[in-house]
Amino acid sequence: MIAMQRWQSRPQSGYITVLLAALVLFAIAWPIQRANWVDGMPWPVLLAWGGLGLAVLLSRAGWPAYLEHPVALVIGAVLSLLLLLTMVEDGGIGERITSLRTEYLFWLEGARLEESRGGEIEFATLMFGLFWTIGYGGGWFVLKQRQGWVMVLLGGVTIELTLLNLAERFQVHLLLFLAVGLFLLVQLSVVRRQGAWAKGGIQFGVGMGLLQAGTALVLGLLVVLIVAVVPGAHAAPLGTVGDRAEDAFEWYEDQFGRLFAGLPSRRDYTSIIWGDSTHFGGVQNLTQQVLFTVEGRPAPYWRVRTYETYTGRGWTSNLVDTVRAQELELEELERRGNIRHQFKIAAATNALFSGGEPVEFNVRSAALIRPNEPWDPLQILVTEGSEFFPTRINLRYTATASISNASVNQLQNAGTSYPDWVTDTYLQLPDELPQRVRDLAVETSGGADNPYDKAKAIETHLKTYTYNLNIHAPPEGEDGVDFFLFTQREGYCDYYASSMTVILRAIGIPARYVLGYATGEWDAKDAKTTVREVHYHSWVEVYFPEYGWRTFEPTADNAIEFGGGTLQRDLPDLVFDSDGDSFSDEFDEGDLGETLEDFSGEGTSIDFGRIVRWLLTLLALALAGGWYWFWFRLRRLGSAEGLYAKMVMLARAAGIGPKLHQTPYEYGAYLAAQVPEHARAINAVAAAYVNTAYNRRQLMLRRDLSDAARLWSTLRWPLLFLAVRVRVKALFQNARPAAAEG
Repeated sequence: MIAMQRWQSRPQSGYITVLLAALVLFAIAWPIQRANWVDGMPWPVLLAWGGLGLAVLLSRAGWPAYLEHPVALVIGAVLSLLLLLTMVEDGGIGERITSLRTEYLFWLEGARLEESRGGEIEFATLMFGLFWTIGYGGGWFVLKQRQGWVMVLLGGVTIELTLLNLAERFQVHLLLFLAVGLFLLVQLSVVRRQGAWAKGGIQFGVGMGLLQAGTALVLGLLVVLIVAVVPGAHAAPLGTVGDRAEDAFEWYEDQFGRLFAGLPSRRDYTSIIWGDSTHFGGVQNLTQQVLFTVEGRPAPYWRVRTYETYTGRGWTSNLVDTVRAQELELEELERRGNIRHQFKIAAATNALFSGGEPVEFNVRSAALIRPNEPWDPLQILVTEGSEFFPTRINLRYTATASISNASVNQLQNAGTSYPDWVTDTYLQLPDELPQRVRDLAVETSGGADNPYDKAKAIETHLKTYTYNLNIHAPPEGEDGVDFFLFTQREGYCDYYASSMTVILRAIGIPARYVLGYATGEWDAKDAKTTVREVHYHSWVEVYFPEYGWRTFEPTADNAIEFGGGTLQRDLPDLVFDSDGDSFSDEFDEGDLGETLEDFSGEGTSIDFGRIVRWLLTLLALALAGGWYWFWFRLRRLGSAEGLYAKMVMLARAAGIGPKLHQTPYEYGAYLAAQVPEHARAINAVAAAYVNTAYNRRQLMLRRDLSDAARLWSTLRWPLLFLAVRVRVKALFQNARPAAAEG
């Protein structure tokens, strides 16, 4: 009997409602958690449940909305920050906050420049904020307004965006969400109806509640069944509508994919990544996909990496160190000039390209070098943001590179006085190199008397071999160069470049194997080069005393990366300035920007003053928003109705609002008895409202309204202070019993 009375008097107690709301939150978060988009990210549903729990607590405390929401905002921000700090690498609290700040600034800069970012930390931040909003905000509407549409609509948008980037097997989560979401909406409809019955004195039993719950279950199952069997969005006759809707969201999907490019999804990005070794391969299938574009005068090659050790199966780099790119000590060489380009990369990469030997970049970077050889970088890696995502997509930067301008005569007379670091590294050959490769080296270069002419003779000889992408890889145990030169006698750039490098070393000429891309498609009108996957290329660099490394091209002219022999003929000549120090180009020195510090963040400190100022600013904005919402919202009513509405709102917040059966005069008398020191003002406001609503005597109305407005100014602040005092007291009195009851 007691349970029946409690059910009838408090249908809004909401245990079933809260359970259904918690299930809705779980249905939204489960696919995100299963997808494991961000390693180590705490379950966002825990934060959503925390927000829902806070909504339950505050609904029992009875605070006004203008106090509840700022408190919930602060609690949600603190909890989200604590969860985010657990995702940052080990360190003190200050170091972790500094790391988060650096990551956010880096991500925002990428958003401004339209550059893609991995965005794992930012995605976790978005998820925490979103689920706290859905948990608390949706829970507040459920418990205070008996409305579930806010939670269901926000949850629906969230799960739809999630499923757009997940495999088809995750679609079952949408059915679960629809089912529990519908249960919640029907349950709230039942609660509202039972509340209206209770206020009207209508008796109802548990059986009626069970009937309502059964109806909700049947309707929910019916909706799930309909969703499961109706045709998909792309099936006839819905195909046209589905395609148009998909086109409408394409831009938003692209932006999401750009800003959170590090998340695993349906999107696939071509990677431009080279490790410390490369091997001879077989058939090559290269596509027309654009990898990057370059602004500025074209260069013959776009360089990525060099290798120094030949293994017979390919190339490798041993004993590699990493230094800041700004610490490179470039050699003092003759007849070399700098050329500058602006790159926009459309693939995932950890490398920086350059139009020659790398000199300087306007993004933070590191150079791979051999120990104690900082003047000989093997590759330049981007370090800006590498703590959060090792590869970057849509990277933009400016690169300065060095290219030799030594004449043929100068190179022919350069001699053979090579530095020790050059001969120690770039004459290496495996002991197992077949003798016939060494014999061919002597044979093809025997008529020349200097390294340059010997290199040109070998280059010319190799061009006679057939270019072919459809070949077999060298058999296990066979030397790749020997296989190309004497057995297969056809291949692509990797075989040409490797063969020339090995042959040169066999006759004592230092050479190295270089990977990157050929020139690409030069657009003279826009001064821009487009480089595609099909332009992948490898070539040879030969060292000349006093002049450094000089490029040679042994690959046949009809190679696919050269457009079948058509692309390079369209290139304009690279011309030195009159001083011979740099190539003519279209960039000012200012384009290069400042050389930035290392991205490690060491030595940075937290600006607590700035943090406090931000917090005070947010608090001021929250107070201003609350003031606007409360006072200006009431001011719009105007006249006597507005005065009466303000009085009722403040009194209701203080727990002395009107009863359903009370007339305005009766309520005025009741309120005056509760606040006797302001009885005159209360009665004046009530009388002005009655005269406005029911009396047509205009002269009397104007006099009553004037008196009421004057007296209201003495009533509003005492009522406001009373409301605050009552609510604070109620919070401390009811919070502990409410928590125990829950």
